[in-house]
Amino acid sequence: MDVNEFFADETPRQPNPRRRQRNYKKEQLRTYGILAVVGVLIILFIIFAAGSIKRSNAKREAARQESLAAMESSLAEKAAWDKEAEILLAEASAVAAGYDYEKAMAMIESFSGSYYEYDALANLMDTCKREQEKLVAWSDPAAIKNLSFNVLIADPDRAFADAENGASYRKNFITVSEFTNIITQLHENGYVLVDLDDFIEATSTEGGVITYTNKPILLPEGKKPIMLTQTQVNYYGYMVDGNDDGTPDKDGAGFASRLVLDAKGNLTCEMVDRSGNTVTGAYDMVPILNTFIKAHPDFSYRGARAIVSVSGYDGIFGYRGDALEQAKPIVEALRRDGYTIACYTYGNIAYGTASLKKLQDDLRSWQETIAPVLGQTDVLVYAKNSDLETYSGEKFDALTKAGFRFFLGMCTNHESWLQMNSTYIRQGRILINGANLANNTYFYTGLFDPTSIKDPSR
Repeated sequence: MDVNEFFADETPRQPNPRRRQRNYKKEQLRTYGILAVVGVLIILFIIFAAGSIKRSNAKREAARQESLAAMESSLAEKAAWDKEAEILLAEASAVAAGYDYEKAMAMIESFSGSYYEYDALANLMDTCKREQEKLVAWSDPAAIKNLSFNVLIADPDRAFADAENGASYRKNFITVSEFTNIITQLHENGYVLVDLDDFIEATSTEGGVITYTNKPILLPEGKKPIMLTQTQVNYYGYMVDGNDDGTPDKDGAGFASRLVLDAKGNLTCEMVDRSGNTVTGAYDMVPILNTFIKAHPDFSYRGARAIVSVSGYDGIFGYRGDALEQAKPIVEALRRDGYTIACYTYGNIAYGTASLKKLQDDLRSWQETIAPVLGQTDVLVYAKNSDLETYSGEKFDALTKAGFRFFLGMCTNHESWLQMNSTYIRQGRILINGANLANNTYFYTGLFDPTSIKDPSR
């Protein structure tokens, strides 16, 4: 049988629309699913990409911030070094100007950065090395002259016209302008200010005994050491208080009335002028010398200043009675600036001719009244041009028991002298006053010209 015939009576099947619909929905769902998955993947990719970009940007920002911080730190460090170098240059230059090249070089080497990167510091280091090799040892302490002054006259018209003491002031004192002229000429003539500690070495033995030996002063060729001493830096009441009421006034004799500190802590002087106004300024040696050395640091060997000596019976530095304690800041400032403070006896008495008891009583008054304010000093400047006849015996023992080891007397003429042994040192002072400027000009030969330094008011 023909196959076609076999199926000839069969009615053809019609497609099931519901099945097609189901298949279409399946396809549609499958398509939506794929699209959904693709969408999710795209979203995830976008999120991942965005996160990656964000992380990358964060890393770049962190790196940028780190670089900026490093740059800022480097700039801050450089700025700090610049400031340190500026300060160090000024300080080391001042030290080098005082011929302490070794200390100046150590200061430069302490610089936080590399001083080679700063031309001024590197040049100063080279200069110090070069100049240090030129220093010459000055090893004859007996040849070092010690020039001695009393307090200075700030207003010579008042001082010289003083009815009671004018003649004494003219004879025994010099003026502010005369002192300024003297140190100016000393500087021009190659003199350099030194102190006792600059040429005397103090060594303590195992038993606590201090012994003294000479040590050389190192100065450039042609420079010569000199010392300055000022006596009775007390500003006695009779010099500044005309009506004797205990307060400086316009009837004083034209001297400073006391040492004080200015607003910056620098030493200066108070004085009552002829109008009765209390004024401050450089009316005595200390502020004059400080100002001069600031302008001419080569006049001071390693920061040396002068010896200032005081008696005690009328206070010290212009402070007396209940105000004596107020002198402590002045004492601290003097020592800070490099001054040596010495005893001029308590009662301005002649130890050479005084009895042992009078000397002991005077020392006791000093220890009880002045030492608590001044502190201990080992320098004694003899009052009244007096000296001990012998450096042994009960008087000398009393002085050494009080702590004195340096004894400054007076030169009988212009010849300086110094005696040194292991336990004490004696030195002579050359007195500069109106009488010697007028009558003994040869005392100052080679130091300054006595004629050209005189105050016109003389």
